Amino acid sequence: MMPAGLKMVAVTDANWDEYCEYQGYGHEVMDRSNDYMIEKVRKDMANYVTGPDGFSVQAFARYGNDPSTVYAAETLEELADIMGYEGAAKEGFLAEIKHWNEMCGAGYDSDWGADASMMHFKIEKAPFFGASAVTGGNPSGGLCQHAAVCTDGEYRVLDAAKAPIPGLYAVGNCCGQRYGIQYHTPTAGNSCGTAFTTGYLAAEYLKADLEGGSGSAGEGGQDERTTNGIYYAGTYKSSQNSGYSTVNVEMIFSEDAITDCKITSSGNEDLMSEELRSSMAAAIVEGQSADVDAVTSRTLAFSVKAVQDAVADYIAQATPQ
Repeated sequence: MMPAGLKMVAVTDANWDEYCEYQGYGHEVMDRSNDYMIEKVRKDMANYVTGPDGFSVQAFARYGNDPSTVYAAETLEELADIMGYEGAAKEGFLAEIKHWNEMCGAGYDSDWGADASMMHFKIEKAPFFGASAVTGGNPSGGLCQHAAVCTDGEYRVLDAAKAPIPGLYAVGNCCGQRYGIQYHTPTAGNSCGTAFTTGYLAAEYLKADLEGGSGSAGEGGQDERTTNGIYYAGTYKSSQNSGYSTVNVEMIFSEDAITDCKITSSGNEDLMSEELRSSMAAAIVEGQSADVDAVTSRTLAFSVKAVQDAVADYIAQATPQ
């Protein structure tokens, strides 16, 4: 929860209309399926006025019913002044936008891990627009976590290093990563449906773990594992959701090495060919590591990362602490 009284500023540039094509449907956003609303916004934005008084734009908030005050400037420095930034705060404002543009140029969000397909919205073409709000100190994420408590494909809670915390699961409104883009309230029943589905699946994974099955190393469960080598021998297998498909990875460890790796995937939009899956599996065994370079496109990057995350997870589980 953010403290009350902090200023938040959203910034865009002359390409705002193009960027809006990528927004998701959800709470208090412009409905791009409504031609009247789109044209009203375009008209208001075309009649922008620079300066500290701002100008009114309808359809940017509360499903288009309430107007928003938007501020415009010909330079980012001028916009910073209009938004009330001075001294170090102004330097930070400009540095943050520069950093964002650099991440867009690299095609990778190193701060928050945004989808690579969203990383082309540079803020660099005048006029520049800004809108602000002040935090109220309310726990807006209190009812459902959108990206806080992250889990793996078996709903095990992940720590800061993205490794599963043994015995800790999160489902339903306690589980992060619920939405691909943003909070979608128009989808009726999505909280109940998520709770039913993730709760059922987590129970199945938990049952398998307790029985020494999927995600568990060796016979008899984790407490009874012994080894004279660098690994606990056993078979590890689970699923990772890549966003485009479900990627299944199965690995076999001896006490001294990774001896086998099998990768399968499913999903209409997954582009991992059998050749790529086989070559990745062979590279993992040969390199004895999850650090394999097989990314050939932005779409493939998600599936490949799912494999790498699963392999890193298994190596961590198989390695004595």
